[in-house]
Amino acid sequence: EGSLEARELREAFATLVEKEREVITRERAFFADSSHVLRTPLAVLQGDIEQLEQGVYGKERLEVVAQARHSLGTMSRAVNGLLLLAREHEVAPGSTWEVVELGPLLERLVAEANVATPALTLTARVAAPVDVAGDPHQLNDLFASLIENACQYTPPGGAIDVTLKTGDPENAIVEIRDTGIGLSTDDAAHAIERFYRGAAARRMFPGGSGLGLAIAERIARLHGGELTLRPAPGGGTIARVTLPLLS
Repeated sequence: EGSLEARELREAFATLVEKEREVITRERAFFADSSHVLRTPLAVLQGDIEQLEQGVYGKERLEVVAQARHSLGTMSRAVNGLLLLAREHEVAPGSTWEVVELGPLLERLVAEANVATPALTLTARVAAPVDVAGDPHQLNDLFASLIENACQYTPPGGAIDVTLKTGDPENAIVEIRDTGIGLSTDDAAHAIERFYRGAAARRMFPGGSGLGLAIAERIARLHGGELTLRPAPGGGTIARVTLPLLS
């Protein structure tokens, strides 16, 4: 009996040690992901500050300030998203929800992206007022991340259309269509998985982390919605978000 108790104690201790190792591994991965996600916008912001210190003026100064603001927004969304993923089993939806008007939100994000990425043409198509219930900061991060993702993978001269659709009696539908590098069928099936990046995406934007779409999908799910991606006819990608309409 003593031997059995000793064996059970050893097994329990081994299980505890293994769980601690898993926790440490997850924590190390989280900090590594954080560093990777923030490295690029931090480098861009540092370059913008150096240009401002050198005394750029006029239109060039406005463009540098717009780019710096864009980089700050990217870092803010990255931090919020990483914390959201880290707290996946702790977040209770609804605690900070408000009525959110999707039309003005999308129009503002498109206007900001047009300033930050003058080589692309972005258009917002809002047919009618559409309200949903949600955390306004998270919904802002959701659509800002999808628009930024479309911008990253669309070559200069391309176009991005952000459309708020009506007609579904239960859901708000937002589609973000770009003329970028597109998705293969296999990429479309895995694009929202954490760390997944297709071959074409890695070639065009080597510094990506593969977390942006995973964070966006997490926010959509927290709001009772869904994020899907598919190849666009003629090239490019369509990101589609459905969110329950305010009842």
